[in-house]
Amino acid sequence: MIWSLRILTADGKSYIENECVQFRIEKEAYTPYSRFEGIFVSSWRDLSNVSRVQFIYGVKTIHDGMGDSIEIYRQDHVTFMKVVSTSFSSMLCQNQTAPGMRTNLRFSDLSSEFASIPNVYFESTPRLNYIYIKEGSTMWDAAVNFSFRLNGTYPYVTSSNLVRTTPASNNQITVENRNIIKTGITYDRTKMISDISMQDIEGNYNSYTLKNENSALCNIIRKKQIPLDMQYLNDPQSALDYRIKFSMRSFKCTYTVYAGYLNEDLYDLMTIENVAEQKRVHKIIITGNNAQVRTLVGTYEDGFLL
Repeated sequence: MIWSLRILTADGKSYIENECVQFRIEKEAYTPYSRFEGIFVSSWRDLSNVSRVQFIYGVKTIHDGMGDSIEIYRQDHVTFMKVVSTSFSSMLCQNQTAPGMRTNLRFSDLSSEFASIPNVYFESTPRLNYIYIKEGSTMWDAAVNFSFRLNGTYPYVTSSNLVRTTPASNNQITVENRNIIKTGITYDRTKMISDISMQDIEGNYNSYTLKNENSALCNIIRKKQIPLDMQYLNDPQSALDYRIKFSMRSFKCTYTVYAGYLNEDLYDLMTIENVAEQKRVHKIIITGNNAQVRTLVGTYEDGFLL
């Protein structure tokens, strides 16, 4: 299979680069966008009005985003193009709207409340009776609140910039033992909080409290005090539950590095021979060029993902 880069411009031009010198793609469950970096053998051209960058494996687009930065340079008599791109879904973190209550919304209604971001789509969901948009909240903040209140989940974004609150239909992958390069486990306690307290509607402190038993086991004391979170008026205690879980995000990651790429996406089911059986994919890093590719796949165990 060939890795190729497609660049589209605002005036309707399309450029394809097939000579990949090196590339790197990163995506993970708690980051609402993928990030692509690549260097390709290319030629001089005007790319001042790039409207879209797509990285393609065979016929499958595995990254679709903006041309954040593009450099064309000549070295040793060869012209190269270096591209850095974040997926269109990164703009979920860059759009805000007026604060206040919104009622009877579907997940897709966030586009009309905030902004219609090009090439970003939303999973079809039932309606929520309300969401409360806080001062300074982004579109992604609202999506997180919607997903947690609807399903108790943290949303994620697929390669096609589809924002989901539940796992997609199961694509199953199997990594054979002969292709495995490295396996391991990481533990990250840097974000973990131990206690959280929140005001009630009358302004009284410590009306709502919650302890994180995991932090006590690790001798970690990090106490947080927050004002009443209007996003959770129907269930104030769940505001604390969300924050404890979020502080535990990606706490444990079991990972495998293998030779090749198997078209996996976030939340696909993976089996690693002699390592893991039918585990969700929560982290993907793909590196390489047209000659060789390595993929890191990881599965999390944390407050949201058990």
